[in-house]
Amino acid sequence: MWQRLEFLRRAQRDLDLTPEQRQRIEGYVKDSQEQIRRLWEPLAPRAKAEMDDLRQRIRGELSEVQRERFDQALAERSHKSFRDSERATNGTSRPLGKPGLRNPPSPQPAVP
Repeated sequence: MWQRLEFLRRAQRDLDLTPEQRQRIEGYVKDSQEQIRRLWEPLAPRAKAEMDDLRQRIRGELSEVQRERFDQALAERSHKSFRDSERATNGTSRPLGKPGLRNPPSPQPAVP
């Protein structure tokens, strides 16, 4: 639900929707989310199991230090997802069409 609310907030702000447009679009988004939920519901447990298996296979290839870094990266990703959902609920995420850099480029050394 928070994704729908965040999408509508951003669309309203960035696209200057009329009240009628917002109402119709909100209905489209709500209907689509429900349809996607119904489609995803029977697949979700298998997809989660596959992702868990993949993580374990990857961990099996890593050294202890690499496993710690891998686990930390997964935990940070999970925490970031939570923060993003909180930010969306509070309406403080980026505007539509203006994605931020996930991994900003490293500074390049000056060429003499």
